[in-house]
Amino acid sequence: MPFSARLHILPVLLVCGVILSGLATPMSASAQSVGPSHELALPRSVFPAAATVRGGPASNQAANRTSALHTVPLDRAGRLSGYIQTAQWLAAPRRRNENRVLGVQYVASIFSSSDLALIAMGDARASLWELGRPVRISGLGVTSFEVDERDGHRNVYVLLQSGPVASEIRLRFADSLDPGSVAWGEWYLGRIVPHAESIAQRVAGQIAAGTTPPETPLAPASPPPPYVAPWGTGPVVKSPSLMVLSALSQAQSEQLGTYRPDARPRLASRVTLSANLIPAAPLSRYVRTASTSPQVGWYSAATLYADAASARDAWSSLVHSNGAKRRLRRYDVPVSSGSPETDDWRGWRDQDEMVLLVRTQNVVIVLATTGQAPSDVVNLAALQLDTVPTWLHGEGTHIVNARGVPVRLAYLNWYGAESPDFIVGGLDFQSYRAILQQIAQLGYNGVRLPFSNELIERNPVVSAHVGANPDLVGLHALDILDRVVAYAGALGLSVVLDNHRSDAGWSSQESGLWYTPDYPDTSWVADWATVASRYAVNNVVVGVDLRNEPHGPATWGDGNPATDWRLAAQRAGDAALAINSRLLVMVEGVQFYGGSGSYWWGGNLLGVASAPIALQLPDGTSAHSQLIYSPHDYGPDNCHGGCPWFNPSTTPQTLVATWNHFWGYVNSDPAAPYAAPLWVGEFGTCNLNDQCVSDTAPGSQGQWFSALVQYIADRGLSWAYWSVNGTESTGATRVYGALDFYGVFQRDWLQPIEWLHAALASIQDHPPDTP
Repeated sequence: MPFSARLHILPVLLVCGVILSGLATPMSASAQSVGPSHELALPRSVFPAAATVRGGPASNQAANRTSALHTVPLDRAGRLSGYIQTAQWLAAPRRRNENRVLGVQYVASIFSSSDLALIAMGDARASLWELGRPVRISGLGVTSFEVDERDGHRNVYVLLQSGPVASEIRLRFADSLDPGSVAWGEWYLGRIVPHAESIAQRVAGQIAAGTTPPETPLAPASPPPPYVAPWGTGPVVKSPSLMVLSALSQAQSEQLGTYRPDARPRLASRVTLSANLIPAAPLSRYVRTASTSPQVGWYSAATLYADAASARDAWSSLVHSNGAKRRLRRYDVPVSSGSPETDDWRGWRDQDEMVLLVRTQNVVIVLATTGQAPSDVVNLAALQLDTVPTWLHGEGTHIVNARGVPVRLAYLNWYGAESPDFIVGGLDFQSYRAILQQIAQLGYNGVRLPFSNELIERNPVVSAHVGANPDLVGLHALDILDRVVAYAGALGLSVVLDNHRSDAGWSSQESGLWYTPDYPDTSWVADWATVASRYAVNNVVVGVDLRNEPHGPATWGDGNPATDWRLAAQRAGDAALAINSRLLVMVEGVQFYGGSGSYWWGGNLLGVASAPIALQLPDGTSAHSQLIYSPHDYGPDNCHGGCPWFNPSTTPQTLVATWNHFWGYVNSDPAAPYAAPLWVGEFGTCNLNDQCVSDTAPGSQGQWFSALVQYIADRGLSWAYWSVNGTESTGATRVYGALDFYGVFQRDWLQPIEWLHAALASIQDHPPDTP
């Protein structure tokens, strides 16, 4: 070759070197391995005839070097094997010394499960939203992203996934390349993507059918554990994974979401951001993305901070950063009067992409969308804000959240901490985390946790009955209760704390009153102040049940300081509200009132009509909005013949009349001066057979239970079933570890009693934003 010809070709070789430096070189095609990796290769015919194409099976190490989108190394993300191809070709010259090289990089991977492939692609897709911007490419039937690099190159990314097979395709070219040549490259990208989709679907089908086994056996996916906020974080401590948009029913893209660590993907060091979606220094951040069409998609992120001040600082920093972006134009967020209340809103747009930043309390929400109108973006933000837990209060005869949306507390009682064990039951059988996870998975949205005054004042060290929880051995009882509350919050469950008795033991206090010589009235009120203060840091504990089942000598409204439960409830409720004015205060009834005869302990609320509870805040204003009345009701199994409303003539209608008489009237008329919401804090039935929940015989246990469940459904009442416990705790005649024949769980503390849970599931219906 003449010297002059070498001078002309040298710039082209240098340009090729720049492109090749941005595309990883795959394994040699001769490095073949047994398995489906070969099946992932793209046919040579999809590339330009003059393109240089290389490819071969790729190890995890090679895939990690090649893909720059993941925050978690692919081997740790469950990748088993795969294939990498690269292709480079030259566009037709339009200008002198123009960088004419286009390159394509294709990374196909087989993961150990479909869920893990979905999570890995979610991680990569979140990176693309954060580092680039969604773009529309004519003729391309999937969502694509454009990412600008600081060295003057531009990338177009497409992500695909089918079952355990995931693919990443990148078109790379110089930012200075003329539009015609770019369109040419995008046309070839449009040829490559359908082939990659078809290959992924075919290989996924072969793996599912077992005709092409992967190099390593597929393994089941285990979702990442929910994030548990450090104690002292507040007020919101719900896991960020529960505060992102749920995937729309028609969404075709990533739906599971991923926790985003502080570590950034390798691509982050090379890019020029068009928008900043990443708040600084969070406790935890979770991202979910989805697309409903190639033109419409969204990125939803929830970031948790230790306090509102830290969240405000992070939000302000994001606002400043995006305000300086040349591509972004600020727009006025069209917030309507019906939008959820927040602390801060700010929005920008870049051609088809819209970015919305929202802060509420100690949570920063980032929402990015494409293909949507500004009003639609606000509606999506409102949906996401509805996932952020809020404090509750009473409005008329309903429990509502901060936005006035009715909430049903569909709880299970989890006893044990009130007993001499000083801990919730079942911890010899399962971890408290597994028990709470199962409660949440079964559709219940909270737990009522009984405790004793002895637990609060003695706070003993616990070493027994925690066999499945070695991390709890040697901790104080209150520290264990803290962990249960914190993990419940991470799962999105809420908690009502119930002062079940004074000294540690089983069932209600034998005296029927709220105090004993060892734990006098003053101690009882002081203990409630202690509890309210301890859990005021977050809104997991949404309510306090002041005393379990006053009965016997307990009176209502007679003014006797030794027996008047109404006066005592007002004192303790005011003390708790003086610490945390947002708590729900649950007040149970008594056994006797006037000449009405005996009713269930804590179930007689007849005195409310003439002497309702009057709660006050320290400044003297009414706290009626925080008042919830909480009757208890049981069936004939617990009556031993002493309940005249159970007899051979009993019908569902006569039971309804009994409930309306003793307690149901309280929320029958919202205009009544005594009206308030009701929470049936205890009711339970045997779990021996389905007759316990569905017997139709007059006066039977099953008749009572099915009628009460229907009554709760018809009246829209909140409730807490007694109990979740699969086995008994220590106390009185109880036998530790024996089967609890009222429990929702079987003795393994994981599997529910089918007929009992099915009956309760029928009254679980509650909005998705319940606490």
